Amino acid sequence: MRGKEARAAEGLLDPILVSRIRSLSLRARLVVEGFIAGMHRSPYHGFSAEFREHRAYQPSDPPRLVDWRLFARSDRLYVKQFTDETNLRAYLLVDSSASMAYKGNGPVSKIDYARSLAASLALLLLKQRDAVGLAIFGDSLQSWVRPSTSSGHLERLLIELVRAEPRGGTRPLEVFVNIAGRIPPRGMVILISDLLVPSDVLVTALRHLASGKHELLVMRILDRTERVLADTGIVTLKDMETGENLTTRPSLIRKAYATALAEAWRVLEDGLGRFRAHLVDIDTSDDFSTALAAFLSSRTRMR
Repeated sequence: MRGKEARAAEGLLDPILVSRIRSLSLRARLVVEGFIAGMHRSPYHGFSAEFREHRAYQPSDPPRLVDWRLFARSDRLYVKQFTDETNLRAYLLVDSSASMAYKGNGPVSKIDYARSLAASLALLLLKQRDAVGLAIFGDSLQSWVRPSTSSGHLERLLIELVRAEPRGGTRPLEVFVNIAGRIPPRGMVILISDLLVPSDVLVTALRHLASGKHELLVMRILDRTERVLADTGIVTLKDMETGENLTTRPSLIRKAYATALAEAWRVLEDGLGRFRAHLVDIDTSDDFSTALAAFLSSRTRMR
C-alpha cells in the first residue's frame, strides 16, 4: 500500500502531469499535498522569537510543532512551546523575461514551471500563517503585491502569476534595487529565474536584496537543453531577449559553451556565498520536491 501511496505522491509532483491542469490553484494544492504525503515526517516547525520549553505531544497538537530532532534522539514525541510566536514575511520574485518562455523539446516552459512553483510556495507559506508578497519582473518591475495573510490573498497572487507572460529583457540591478527599497529587514526573499544575465551584474543586484538581512534563496530554473548543447547538425540559435541569431554546428562550440557556462556559474556561486545566499539548481523536468525541500530548509535556518 505504501508503494502505491508513494507513486501517487510522486505523480502529484511531476511537472509534466501538473502542467496539464489548467487551474493554477488546483496545481498548487496538488503539488503541496503530494509533497507532504511523500515525506516520512513533517517539516513544519514553529517559527518563533523565543523558545520556552518542551512538553509531551498530545494527539490534538499540530505536527508542525513537533521537535523532530529530539524525536530522532529519544524516539519520543515532544512539542515546542514558545513565549512570543512571530510570523515570517516572504517575497516571491518571479522572472518573466522573454527567455523564460523557452521549453526546449519538452512540454513545460520555464515560466510555466515557475508559475506552478511560486503558487505552491505561496500556498505552503499561507498554510503556516506567513505573509507572502509577490514581484513579477523582467526589464522592469511589472507587478508588485504586498505581503499579506488575509483571506483571498492567495487568489490575488495566483491572478498575477497567471498574467505573467514572458517578454522583454532582464535588468536585475534596477529591479532589485527597487524591490529592496520596498521591503523591511529580516524577511525571506525567494528568487525564481533562469539567471541568464552576466553573473557579475547578477551578484551586484542580489547583494541589494541580501543587504536587509534577509534569507535569500535563489532558484535557478533551466531546460536541460540549455545546459548541454545537443550534438546535431547545423542549427540556428536565437537569443529570445535580443532577437539575435547564430547559425552554427553545435559540435563546434559545445566545449566552449560548457566552459563559459561553468565559469559564469562559478562567479555566481562565489558571489552568493559571500552574503550567505543559497542556490538551488532545477531543471524543468525535475519534480517540485527539490525546490520545496530547499525552501523548508531555508525557513528552518531562520528560526
